[in-house]
Amino acid sequence: MYNVIFNAIQKLVDKGSITIIFESNNHENIIKIQDSGEAIPKNIIEKIFEPLFTTKHQGTGLGLASCKQIIEEHNGTIHAENNPTSFIIKIPKEVN
Repeated sequence: MYNVIFNAIQKLVDKGSITIIFESNNHENIIKIQDSGEAIPKNIIEKIFEPLFTTKHQGTGLGLASCKQIIEEHNGTIHAENNPTSFIIKIPKEVN
């Protein structure tokens, strides 16, 4: 989640806001990270979780890929959408 928040901070440049929303239902915990920065271009939004994909000059392309891998290891999902720019993380609750 650090990489998602850090990327949002970098996109805000000099102004804007980041909102983190925690929700829960009977089956999962949901974390939504939204920012008021520039939207993710449509032609790259599906690629941002791929290893080694980056739009930064000094980026490695491993940050979001690592986030996705860790979330999936906990049987969760992460995806991005625009309007506003949001990353939605869903982690299932443990079943007893």
